[in-house]
Amino acid sequence: MVVRLENVHKSFASGFLMRRQPVLQELSLAIAPGETYALLGANGAGKSTTLRILLGLSRPDRGGGSMLGAPLGEPGVRRRLGYLPENPIFHEQLTGEEFLRFCGSMLGLGGAGLTRRLHELLERVELTGARKVRLRKMSKGMLQRLGLAQALLGDPELLILDEPMSGLDPPGRKLVRDLILEQRAAGKTVLFSTHILGDAELVCTRAGILRGGRVAAELQLEDLGRLRAEGVEVTVSGLRESDVQALRHRATAVVQSGRSVMFTVAPGESVHQLVREALAFGGYLESVVPRRASLEEIYLDVVRPAAEPERSERPVQPARPAVLVGGGR
Repeated sequence: MVVRLENVHKSFASGFLMRRQPVLQELSLAIAPGETYALLGANGAGKSTTLRILLGLSRPDRGGGSMLGAPLGEPGVRRRLGYLPENPIFHEQLTGEEFLRFCGSMLGLGGAGLTRRLHELLERVELTGARKVRLRKMSKGMLQRLGLAQALLGDPELLILDEPMSGLDPPGRKLVRDLILEQRAAGKTVLFSTHILGDAELVCTRAGILRGGRVAAELQLEDLGRLRAEGVEVTVSGLRESDVQALRHRATAVVQSGRSVMFTVAPGESVHQLVREALAFGGYLESVVPRRASLEEIYLDVVRPAAEPERSERPVQPARPAVLVGGGR
């Protein structure tokens, strides 16, 4: 496994009495090579804490695991991964090109190879025209894209992204989705946290839902439609009103729009019966669309039964501007 956590516990002291509040409890997680895994959960569910423990930036109270075949926190592994925190803090006096060159030097890159690589990435994240702009003058979206370029600089085996689409406009979110899909197509492993469920559904192969400090459910997204078949929408045109009334008993809902009628039918034989009868009446079949459960619906089903008061994870205040790159300590 590229990523493995076993029975991880983590708590933080908070409040006037500094009582320890659990964030993670018996959390176990395993991610195979080539997977794109989304870690889902509400604010305070423990997503960022989980990623920080994997990266060795925080130590678990109990439990352990491995990443890229090495124990958690092994400094040498960092050359083989790329990481973008949720709120990156960069060296604002540098330009975008200078920042990437600095990060490349920490990875042991240099010369023409580094120059070619950073120019390729600046073009890919659509920052070529801003490569001489100092970071203090960049917008949040520009800094997020620059952070992605930094995370990809060393062509990592494992890419870890904490809320990579947070605060981005639609074009920026599409760019991030496309970059994740490119890594997936290249056979790389991607682990990212998000609360934007639609984006997760578009790019990941598997998703884990955090609740109560543990992975409450895991979903294979290619099988999403089979998890809960709710109905089929059959749209037919060219029917008379009497035909619609004759077919109404086959459907759980009927919606008319102009010449078209959409019947919502229970999956199975009912669909075939309605289609046969509609065609016999002289109708024209426009579409047959299964209504599949979305990731958001399944997520809400998991978190709804035991809704807990929202809690915040312990805020992390960096002592100095920093970004984690391979080879750091």
